[in-house]
Amino acid sequence: MPNRNDIPPDSVGVDLREEGVVVEYLDGRDTLYRGAPTKADESLQAGPGKEVHVLVTDDSNTQGVMMYVNDLKTHDDILEDSGVGRVILSAGESAILFPGVSARRDGERTVVEADSDEITGRIFVFVEDDWGEESYELVGESWLRAGSVLGGVRRESPEVVARSRPLNCRRRSWPIRSLRARRRGRE
Repeated sequence: MPNRNDIPPDSVGVDLREEGVVVEYLDGRDTLYRGAPTKADESLQAGPGKEVHVLVTDDSNTQGVMMYVNDLKTHDDILEDSGVGRVILSAGESAILFPGVSARRDGERTVVEADSDEITGRIFVFVEDDWGEESYELVGESWLRAGSVLGGVRRESPEVVARSRPLNCRRRSWPIRSLRARRRGRE
């Protein structure tokens, strides 16, 4: 298997529909992550061997940035053309995907943690493998206490990971901030 590299994300289009979340890539393709996302606490642990895709939208929920965590299948050029980023983590490592959202490896599992107070949009985590896909939306604990059910999601207590490394990003600023500026320029 060829080496895969960390890829910085760019802005992608987002369309929230009744049947799921549509991501519109920069190269003109789009994909539907099926089903209404299950609400989950600010931490989600995916099963071993699962592909994990993290999408953070802006406050309009029409644009966002997407990261694949430990994706070894997709070639670097395809990700760069699509606007999707990627981070590769070894066991015990973690990375800040976006301000307020991080991922870490816990053995063979990927854990995504979010601080919903730092995000003005929404945080989606898509977990899939060859047998199926699951969609989650990470929300604050106060939302969950108001009557939501976790639907089998393992809750993790937030913690600071000592062996954390930032994503080696070639762009100067995070795209989520530039989304607001771009949107203001079009209005």
